[in-house]
Amino acid sequence: AKVPTEFSPGKELSLGENPEFFGTIDQRSGETFAIMLSTPPLKTELKTQRHSAFFRIRYPDFTIAGHAGQYRTAYYFGKESPARLGALLKIVSTRAEEAK
Repeated sequence: AKVPTEFSPGKELSLGENPEFFGTIDQRSGETFAIMLSTPPLKTELKTQRHSAFFRIRYPDFTIAGHAGQYRTAYYFGKESPARLGALLKIVSTRAEEAK
């Protein structure tokens, strides 16, 4: 089970080996904003500041001649709870595969 990490201003947070998604909840409205990684990243980075955060998602180099690549990242903004984000990611990933 995924366990939410408390927001801590001014530090770098580890997102683990292959995060499927990460996000935040607006405590006033209850809305969730999440970045969903439907293609496994090479590396992720999240640095928090007082009222903001910086995130970087690195994928394998797609500029190598003769190697094709497609990297998919989605975002979610709405009232779903963090517990439902994994299920939403599966729906998004399935629809993206069907669209190929």
